Amino acid sequence: LRLEQFDQALLAFNNALSLIPGFTDARNNRGAAYLSIGQYHLAEVDFVAVLGDSTYPHRKQVYYNLGMSYLQRGEDGAAEENFRKAIILPNPVFDAYLRLAVLAQRQGELDLSLSLLEEAKLNFPDRQEIPLELGKLLMLMDRPDEARPYLEQVIVAAPASPAADTARALLGQT
Repeated sequence: LRLEQFDQALLAFNNALSLIPGFTDARNNRGAAYLSIGQYHLAEVDFVAVLGDSTYPHRKQVYYNLGMSYLQRGEDGAAEENFRKAIILPNPVFDAYLRLAVLAQRQGELDLSLSLLEEAKLNFPDRQEIPLELGKLLMLMDRPDEARPYLEQVIVAAPASPAADTARALLGQT
């Protein structure tokens, strides 16, 4: 799965599940493989089955994965519901914040998007994606003075990165 050899991964997970049908990690990973190859319904079936195991320790990641399967099918409401479950403390899933922020922006709820990104910043202060996303959103909200420090932070953190190029473009520095 990590090598993106999805056919081989699916064979391995199917073999594991034929030997131990209740092997929740194998079912979750098979769902992730299905998600990677665009088999969203099959991914959903596996993720829902995994969530049926109340002892599974990585449930928030499963909610995120299930949200992604819905998002890919254009079912934004179901995606949002699962992403929200993925950000419940403790141990929220970082990417769920980003997906929720994008969904809020699509719905014209820019303040909600900002609130989600600020919460993500509090919970994940070292994640470099957040300042860029905050800067982009604040520029979209026509608040360039608030956006500037975030975008400058992106440039300072990794001056030669594509993120820094985006930040420079937003600041009008080419």
